[in-house]
Amino acid sequence: MPIVVVGLGPGPYELLTLQAARALESAPIVRLRTARHPTVDSFPPTIRWTSFDHLYDTLPDFEQVYAAIAEALLAEARSGTRVVYAVPGDPTLGETSVALLRERAAAEGIGCQLVAGVPFLGPTLQAIPPLEAPNLQLVEALHAQDVDPTVPLLVYQVYSPAVASELKLDLLRRFPPEQQVFVVRAAGLPEQSVQALPLAELDRRAVFDHLTTLAVPALPPEAATRSIQGLRAIIRRLRGPQGCPWDREQTHQSIRQYVIEEAYEVADAIDADDPAELKEELGDLLLQVVLHAQIADDQGEFDFDDVVHRLAEKLVGRHPHVFGDVTARTAAEVVRNWEALKRAEKGEQGPPRSAMAGVPRSMPALRAAQEIYRRAGEAGYRWPGREWAWERVQATAQALRQHKAGPDAWGELALLLARLAADQGVDLETALERANRRFVERFQAAEAARTMGQPIRLGEEA
Repeated sequence: MPIVVVGLGPGPYELLTLQAARALESAPIVRLRTARHPTVDSFPPTIRWTSFDHLYDTLPDFEQVYAAIAEALLAEARSGTRVVYAVPGDPTLGETSVALLRERAAAEGIGCQLVAGVPFLGPTLQAIPPLEAPNLQLVEALHAQDVDPTVPLLVYQVYSPAVASELKLDLLRRFPPEQQVFVVRAAGLPEQSVQALPLAELDRRAVFDHLTTLAVPALPPEAATRSIQGLRAIIRRLRGPQGCPWDREQTHQSIRQYVIEEAYEVADAIDADDPAELKEELGDLLLQVVLHAQIADDQGEFDFDDVVHRLAEKLVGRHPHVFGDVTARTAAEVVRNWEALKRAEKGEQGPPRSAMAGVPRSMPALRAAQEIYRRAGEAGYRWPGREWAWERVQATAQALRQHKAGPDAWGELALLLARLAADQGVDLETALERANRRFVERFQAAEAARTMGQPIRLGEEA
């Protein structure tokens, strides 16, 4: 015999569907998730019921409460008893116990019939000013961390000041403190109340119980400055017909240089150990990602969601030791697995592609030199000894000094130095960056001295 799950609606009894009323009135006994609901207060005396409220008082968290409810109902069903389980609102809307019950019942081959109830959405939306948007978000109060502030929001089960306080902190990550919200209690009942107040005051001025819902209007994109949705909408508007003339003209090629520049500025902020500057520069780098994705979207190539999808797909696929059953005990094993998975993703078969494939052509030449040297060594190439390299450095330098070598010899010299630096564990690109900074500091100090009537002198120490 299947378990019948009945939605009690928002209350009172008159708002039950006819099917729900018949299921309740014909049941030998009704099991209630909670008796703290106005529909229960108006039950006809012929309906016999018990509730699971005692589990909320004895078990430490909701997860264990819902598991205990599901097990109790399934035990009755296994014994052949007709089980009618009633929940507030609609069984499919915000009822974790019902979702768990259906999953476990299906695994045991026990049927689970749902009888719809009037959800709280209608009465709640009728109680507040119109939320002028084609979409609506619906979340449970304890799971509101990742909402989209550009879409109107209803938060249900805001049943206590403590829950409201946590909810406020979650929403302040997306909304400004002055954002107006509506606290709706007992929607659709004679005792219904609606209170409008700033989000920052949510847990200080409102009263909460198990019939409380929070409504939050959407922010315009330009005000949703703490969300990726707002940022994307801003970029779309800048690129749109009524947007910025400069932004509308840009192509991948025209802003290519800024990707590199912003990446270097991020590196500078990291080297400076400056969190505020790093936050700023990471934003500028993110702008390049979103802007390139929007340009591609405008051209029908791909969009930002495709970028995110490919990245997430790659991270999951290349970390089977985290998301699968592969074991990787060391970072070296992770790298080997990564390379093998990358080849498989690209459909590469037969001998591995060149060890030099994938070295970015736009990478700074010194860093590329050391990357080339590293890859060659991993592929089995054995360079002549260090003494040979130093002799080549001296010979090349001498040829350049005597004007007996062409411009390419300078590149050969830099490659040799990169190889020797790598042998000593030195990143030559970073070493040159530091030398540049030291020179600039000394030069600027000399400039300052010159303003006092002294010539600039750097000398060999520069």
